[in-house]
Amino acid sequence: MEEKGETELSIVVSDALKIGALSSCKLIAGKDGLNRKVSYIDTMEVPNIQPWLKKNLLLITTGYSIKDDPEALPRLIVDLQKAGAAGLAIKTRFLGDISGETIRLADEMGVPLIEIPKEIPTVEITMPLMKAIVDEHYHNLEFSERMNRKFLELELNNGSFDNIAKTLANLIALPVFIVSRTYSVLAAAGKGSSIPDSIFEADQSGGRRLSKQISSQIAGNDVLFRLENPEVPALFVRSVSVKKQICGYIIVLCQGPDLDDMQLIALNHASISVALEISKLQKLDEHMRFLQNSLFLDLLAGNVKTKEEAESRARLLRWPLPPVRVAVADIDRFEAVSQNLSEEKIQNLKESLHQLIRDHLLSQNFPCAVIIHSDKFVTLLPKSVAAEKITATFNRIRSLIECRHGLSVTVGISDPCASYAELPFHYGEACDAIAIGRAPGSGGPVQMISNVRFEQAILKSCSTVYFRRYVENTIGKLEQYDRQRGTDLAKTLAVLTENMGARQKTAEKLFIHRNTLANRIGKIEKITGVDLSQNENLYRFGFALKIRRYL
Repeated sequence: MEEKGETELSIVVSDALKIGALSSCKLIAGKDGLNRKVSYIDTMEVPNIQPWLKKNLLLITTGYSIKDDPEALPRLIVDLQKAGAAGLAIKTRFLGDISGETIRLADEMGVPLIEIPKEIPTVEITMPLMKAIVDEHYHNLEFSERMNRKFLELELNNGSFDNIAKTLANLIALPVFIVSRTYSVLAAAGKGSSIPDSIFEADQSGGRRLSKQISSQIAGNDVLFRLENPEVPALFVRSVSVKKQICGYIIVLCQGPDLDDMQLIALNHASISVALEISKLQKLDEHMRFLQNSLFLDLLAGNVKTKEEAESRARLLRWPLPPVRVAVADIDRFEAVSQNLSEEKIQNLKESLHQLIRDHLLSQNFPCAVIIHSDKFVTLLPKSVAAEKITATFNRIRSLIECRHGLSVTVGISDPCASYAELPFHYGEACDAIAIGRAPGSGGPVQMISNVRFEQAILKSCSTVYFRRYVENTIGKLEQYDRQRGTDLAKTLAVLTENMGARQKTAEKLFIHRNTLANRIGKIEKITGVDLSQNENLYRFGFALKIRRYL
């Protein structure tokens, strides 16, 4: 049986003025605050009541405790405003007539100021109002219990995002949208759920996602979001969490200034149902990641024998269709980072980094698969995503990881892989790009292998004994001299070779005078016994220095 929306307002000041003896009282200021909610009542018996003031409190007083201080009443009105209190009901028996200045202050702040006739006992105000507040609280609890049963029944009957959205929209009589952690629309329901482009935008998969204008301003807590465009309704955004991590949002298009109590109660229960649904999806995602890791390891180990088997398993896991690039992000100095961490914390760290990388790629509308492999994060991206865009995106991901976790990563990106059967080779190329990116003077921690082929050739060759001897015979004496005397002549030589012997450019890059450079070059020539004015010698030294980076 479908239950229609029940969205009664809480007791507000205008309602309170119709209850019991308050109906005989007079509002003398603060009419703009008549819609302030009244959840509590209290009386004032001490001059400084400020520590006991709270939101939605209607304060009732005879004014006796402040009768000798003419500044006390204006001060009290300011304190009530700061606390978000409902208002002030006051007898003037001890204070006399309230000054025009005080009335203007209450009007300016929108704090309802109610004058109680002298003959009305305080109990005739407090008792009926307290009964009304208690009745309202009971009504809220009763409504909350009904909402709990309704959404529990929904979950037990195979609840889905669509059903949750439809149920909530029907209960609160407002359009409802459920979106994922990456702001993709999971469900929409309610009259007016075909929404303007200023709120949602199309994504590459043909679905819809929250526009960047709004998603960039959601901080995780409940937000009442209003666009500058007056034709677009206000958005109430409720975050949904699983294990203290935000995993999605419920968005309600508000017609009025805010949601009332009944709507908020329904929204609270709906958010629990959404969290349960997302938790189910997370379990499925864990299983999917296990299958992805299994395929990835099978491909690396050569256990997948045919191209057809590789493509078939990749399709089942919804990997991007080849050709794809392999991007590998590797945590720098991982052993040192993880040395003092428990296995649980290491695993949580990897999960958090995996989520960050995947969320950022999906937020850019990149179809991708992200796999955890040891301390590396392997991303498969279609060739259709431009190489420059991939590089820029991973530079941004590096910055996010450093900002949020205090870690640095190096990223290597392969050339396009025509088939998943070729993935081991391209994974190796991405790892080569990482090794190059970590070398001194490499040009940056995000490297596309196609841009560093020469360095890759050196990397692949420099492990031989011959190359080690070549480096030792060419620059060994110079490095020994630097170690013994604390100099850095090897750096001077490196900059000189990079500039093909151009001394003016070299001096400028080292921020030294030409004469200082000339003295250093003289020392290098004396130590090595090589004439640095000869291009052939500069080339030999430059080659040795490049090899030295990878030894």
